[in-house]
Amino acid sequence: MFAQILAAPLHLDIQGHPEDGADEGCRRVWMVALGPSVKPGCKIEKPVPITAAAATGLEYLGLEASAGAESSVLNLIT
Repeated sequence: MFAQILAAPLHLDIQGHPEDGADEGCRRVWMVALGPSVKPGCKIEKPVPITAAAATGLEYLGLEASAGAESSVLNLIT
């Protein structure tokens, strides 16, 4: 069995509490995708909402995201 991994950083404020997403540092974060079907060296140049990770993971599992959810980027990385 092979695994697909989507990883993104956890952002904490100076007191160690999760950030609320109100600043640019919370909205512009890196994400890495690893797995046998991910194109080596693949980089998405356009901004992608962090919530697209959920839709991407669901699509990989053969499931659909809820209506109105962000779109999957699986087709851009595989």
